[in-house]
Amino acid sequence: MPGPAANEVTVNLAVTATSVISPGRDISSGIHDLRLFRDGRLVAQSPDRLLTPAIAASNGLWRRATTLPATDVDINPTVKPCQPRKQSADANIYVACFIVPVPSGKAPIAFTAYAFNSDRIKGDTARSVYTPAVAVPPRPRRTFVIAIGVDATDNPAWHLNYAANDAHAIIDALRAMPGRTVTSIELTSTATAHNATKAMIAAVLRHLNGFAEPADRAALVSAGIDPARLTPLTPDDSVILAFSGHGVTEDGEFYMVPSDAQRGPDGKPVLASLMSSTELTQWARNIQSGELAMIIDACHSAASVTADGFKAGPMGDPGLGQLAYDKRFRILAATQADDVALEDGELGHGLLTYALVVDGLKAWPGAPLPADLDGDGVVRLDEWLNFGVARLPVLAEAIRSGSLHLQSGPAATTARMIENFDDVPLAPGRERRVQEPALFDFTNNASPLVLRRSTAGGQQ
Repeated sequence: MPGPAANEVTVNLAVTATSVISPGRDISSGIHDLRLFRDGRLVAQSPDRLLTPAIAASNGLWRRATTLPATDVDINPTVKPCQPRKQSADANIYVACFIVPVPSGKAPIAFTAYAFNSDRIKGDTARSVYTPAVAVPPRPRRTFVIAIGVDATDNPAWHLNYAANDAHAIIDALRAMPGRTVTSIELTSTATAHNATKAMIAAVLRHLNGFAEPADRAALVSAGIDPARLTPLTPDDSVILAFSGHGVTEDGEFYMVPSDAQRGPDGKPVLASLMSSTELTQWARNIQSGELAMIIDACHSAASVTADGFKAGPMGDPGLGQLAYDKRFRILAATQADDVALEDGELGHGLLTYALVVDGLKAWPGAPLPADLDGDGVVRLDEWLNFGVARLPVLAEAIRSGSLHLQSGPAATTARMIENFDDVPLAPGRERRVQEPALFDFTNNASPLVLRRSTAGGQQ
């Protein structure tokens, strides 16, 4: 039904459990983990609980955390809750109501929903198509570019040289996009700057989600970032989130190392001080943008998706891979889950960032932009990420063989591996394999987001 505002829709849901009643048997399927999708993207979930890997690994804990009706939380604050049209006294029926933002324009909007039973088996998918009576008023077309680069932490042994350069290069390359207003947030940690903390990253994402806490606003102000620039996202917005720095895996979970990471007595990082993929999932799951991409230029970064054997599908898993599948966004990882990412002194960047920004978005005079894969004169988000996937192994092999020739400089002669906390030394006589990125694209279509148009004569 129409929502309280012109760019909102009210969605009522009713879920019915299946029961089997016969002599000696009285079995109910139960109702767990209700999920609502708008045009294939997850927009609401009930109950609104973050499932940790420990909860997901236990059937008993999972059932208690996801059962409906929940005793303590049964309305998801991801979107505005509302009063359902009908209430039910039947314990086998669960009702919910959400107010969901919708894209601008007048077009049919496809809503789908499903829930799981007590054995984590997905139920039937309900479908409904809604066409606004009048066109949804246009919103500003905005893109938020959040670039994080961590060179320095409190532990000198974890120092990097070019992660902050990566963040600056991403911001500079994506500063202007045709037909869109770009808001850039650069969070870096160097000898003179210390803004890439875990709290700061969470504060930025929570502001974009519309769930900022008072401490989040104070953190942004202290870093010189105006919170008013980070208004909540809408389906007409896009987000590109890039992280350059250390990445580690522990007990099947991927962690990114912020600037305030702590070192334990054993010299290893204290996991609670790092950014786990579970926490990143918590901060990103409320995002209502139409387009979202994450670029992770760190060791083991494919583990952000593939940890614990994630398989793409409506499985109800708790991790970042499941969120990317449910919300239909892209994740570009610099390397495979069991390998390391490189940064190079001649390039002055991590290899993935250099491949994307320098090799992809700069061209010789008269030549098209290299990342314009289909030659139509524009570089779209999906083209750019796919270019990085193809280019990075070639770049890494050229560095390893000593054959690299830069577009505007001497050939690179050295390569430096990003120091990694848990890297296992190579066996004698075995060379490290060429760095290979991984792109997880769950959108099933080309991106409408244009990053760059080719200019007359190209751009050197």
